Amino acid sequence: MQFFSFALTALTIGSAIAVPTTTTTTTNVTTVTVQDACTSVQTCKTAVSTQLTSLDKVVSGEVVGGDIIPLVESCVDSIVGDVKGLVGDVIPLITGLVLPLVEGELSQVPDLLKAVLELVNSIKQEVESLLGAVVGDILTTVQKEVAIVLQTLSPLLDPILDLVHNILATATGPVLQEITTLEGELSSLLQGLLSPVEGLLSTLL
Repeated sequence: MQFFSFALTALTIGSAIAVPTTTTTTTNVTTVTVQDACTSVQTCKTAVSTQLTSLDKVVSGEVVGGDIIPLVESCVDSIVGDVKGLVGDVIPLITGLVLPLVEGELSQVPDLLKAVLELVNSIKQEVESLLGAVVGDILTTVQKEVAIVLQTLSPLLDPILDLVHNILATATGPVLQEITTLEGELSSLLQGLLSPVEGLLSTLL
């Protein structure tokens, strides 16, 4: 009887040890949205706008002579930093989007493209005005600074255009016409700025 009790106890302990323990792991999945990318572009546009306003002081004649170059260099450094920061923020966002986009996400793509167009156009217009406002040695230095700014745009625009091409290849709906139109405007703007033959950048290098 004592042997039976001992054996039963041993069996019970052994069974308890043999039962596997189940561990539940919870994984946090971050959802990437087109709106996230729009927000990043708008933030960059606001920061860049401040620097463009400062550059406009050269165009208006408020800043002249020896004060021009330090102002231009300071503004260019800030603009380049802002655009590079945007590239670091927005590229992981757009590459993290899952295609084909659902209707709600697809409807926000025009907003993203409009924000990018506004950002790049504002830079284009200001640097063209700046180049027309200075001469001589100052112009030579300004041309180099403008070239630095323009060279930061390609790493931003190329992936965005690639995203648009993939969206157009996978999505359906009436909004695609607007996306196609905006894509054409952005491609034309990129060509006008960075084309090795006819682009503004090619005239500065």
